[in-house]
Amino acid sequence: MSMSMSAMCVIGCDGYLGQFIAREGEGTYARVYAMGRRRARERDHDDGEGDYYAHDDDPTTTTMVRVGGVDVTSHTSCVEAMTRAYDDAMRRGVRIAMVVNCAAVSSPGACERAPDVALAVNAPREAWRATREVARMRGC
Repeated sequence: MSMSMSAMCVIGCDGYLGQFIAREGEGTYARVYAMGRRRARERDHDDGEGDYYAHDDDPTTTTMVRVGGVDVTSHTSCVEAMTRAYDDAMRRGVRIAMVVNCAAVSSPGACERAPDVALAVNAPREAWRATREVARMRGC
């Protein structure tokens, strides 16, 4: 796979919108790195619970890779998740061309009860800071 092949990273893939964005990316990108709140298992399969991410070691096909659980309010968690995605992409000769954030606190009531949490999740400064940091460290 040449470096001209591109990948997409979707943060918030456990949510309604994130699932659709990630699945749509499979038809366009060489790899889709899916990040959500839940931790990845060794191999995830569609069991009706939303664990539809398959980790396939065949780099010739478009594959969705569940990177693992990420807390978008934690810089450390975001750096770890982005590092896993960027390192896998570099190993496979794929360039992460797009990072889409779909993580959100979507319930107005939850936002009103915990506005600081809602702001930290809905405007994830730590996720963007970590993405920039890891991309720069990898020369991307």
